[in-house]
Amino acid sequence: AGKVYFTPYDMVQMEMSKVAKAGNVNVANFGKASVFNEYFGRGLSSIVFQEIRESKSLAYSAYVSYANATEKNHPNYVTTYIGTQANKLPLAVSAMSDLMAELPQIPAQFENAKGSALKQIASNRINRTVTYYNQLSLKKLGIDHDVRKDIYAEIQSLTLPQLTNFYNTEIKPLQYNTAIIGKKENLNMDSINKMGTFTEVSLEEIFGY
Repeated sequence: AGKVYFTPYDMVQMEMSKVAKAGNVNVANFGKASVFNEYFGRGLSSIVFQEIRESKSLAYSAYVSYANATEKNHPNYVTTYIGTQANKLPLAVSAMSDLMAELPQIPAQFENAKGSALKQIASNRINRTVTYYNQLSLKKLGIDHDVRKDIYAEIQSLTLPQLTNFYNTEIKPLQYNTAIIGKKENLNMDSINKMGTFTEVSLEEIFGY
């Protein structure tokens, strides 16, 4: 297990985020990352949001995000987030763990996610000053052409087994560190200790004031 960092703060809800360092950025996986976020982790129609918030009412907000690095030879990061009532946090964490144990197989939702990811590329216009900054971003990644064409083609041909393989290889094995904020008296230490080594961090330590 990783480490758990807790910061006490007088608030009604509790917020928890888990962060893991993934492999180095790989342009060949940009399409997979986009569809994964759309299908599984982010947005109102994603599996995580639908299951944890809509179906089970365990959180007011929940997501899983696979973020590509902006420079070559730098690592990607996977972040999970849950914002919920203190008494629901253990159940929400358990529900998230269940969803992430194996990538859910929902073909119709996968096709919708692909369509949504393709629409985002098709509707994205790069013009004026954006062109310069886009070129600069691509240069940092070691890319010398408009990569959107490659990503579009990758998404078009992507299958659910391919996305599952990406998940099993790039995301499933990762180890997470956890950050939690809320009232200390509301912590369920039994469930927290299962996540990793517990450390309390003050706001002074975080912000340095």
